[in-house]
Amino acid sequence: MDEGAEHQIEQQEPKPGLPALLAQLGDDTRAFARAEMRYFQAQAGERAQIAVPALYMIVASMVLMLSVIVALVVGAILLLSPLIGAPLASLIVAGVAALIAWLMFRTARTRIMRVFRKLED
Repeated sequence: MDEGAEHQIEQQEPKPGLPALLAQLGDDTRAFARAEMRYFQAQAGERAQIAVPALYMIVASMVLMLSVIVALVVGAILLLSPLIGAPLASLIVAGVAALIAWLMFRTARTRIMRVFRKLED
């Protein structure tokens, strides 16, 4: 070999050993995990800023719908009271409301059971 080639070989930096490479890999992995956590936290914060007002609107609409249902029940009782009397009108309206609620519950239960049966298969 000539002197130029020997000089180039001597000037190359020594390659790091396996322990140093593993330590660097561990550091890089921790840094990546921290960056991913910050990214997911930022995403969750943005989504929460969008979702929270929507959840408030859902709750407000449910309260409003509940008041509409109460108004319909009271209106039905007031409508039937002159015809059959207040106690019987209250009993009929309550019975019809209970029947509707039971049918809705039964339908919902059937659908939910169907979903869980599909999950078991």
